[in-house]
Amino acid sequence: GFAGVQILEEVIAAVPDGIPVILDAKRGDIASTAQAYAQAAFEAMGAHAVTVNPYLGYDALEPFLADPQRGVFLLCKTSNPGAADLQDLQISPAGSSRWHGQRTLYEQVALLAQNWNQNDNLGLVVGATYPQDLGRVRNLAPDLWILVPGVGVQGGDLESALQAGLRRDGLGILLPVSRGLSQAADPRKAALDLR
Repeated sequence: GFAGVQILEEVIAAVPDGIPVILDAKRGDIASTAQAYAQAAFEAMGAHAVTVNPYLGYDALEPFLADPQRGVFLLCKTSNPGAADLQDLQISPAGSSRWHGQRTLYEQVALLAQNWNQNDNLGLVVGATYPQDLGRVRNLAPDLWILVPGVGVQGGDLESALQAGLRRDGLGILLPVSRGLSQAADPRKAALDLR
């Protein structure tokens, strides 16, 4: 409710300058509504990036991508067990020159993201719980940043995620570990162990 939104605003405001805030909001709606969501995330809340569902297509993403100083992470292959229900569906896109035959829906999202990244502010979300899929996405989108949730409580393996997701330059992934630290008996020790 409203109290939760107020607390979120306070948390974002408390983050020191120079540390980017990614709002894991998983937004996605028609363009006019997406414009309002983008304004809320970036202007009202002060986030630097937001997670967005690509299911409605490019016009629903445009308001989030318009400002090159703000980032977007598209849901591609999420970390939850039900991700396979839709994201692993085999599709045969018409008119594709880069790929012949079938591919998964998440692979299509990765390819589209390459084309939609006109302002160099678009990345992908791929769960650490699926390291083979993370590797496939890295091959399809070799330069994009990938937000890789799922290390810790969800069972994703840190080493496997790094091996599958890092770019050739040793960068290119962000690994949020939330509950694995916040719910640990000793969060500092848990963070040091993870590091």
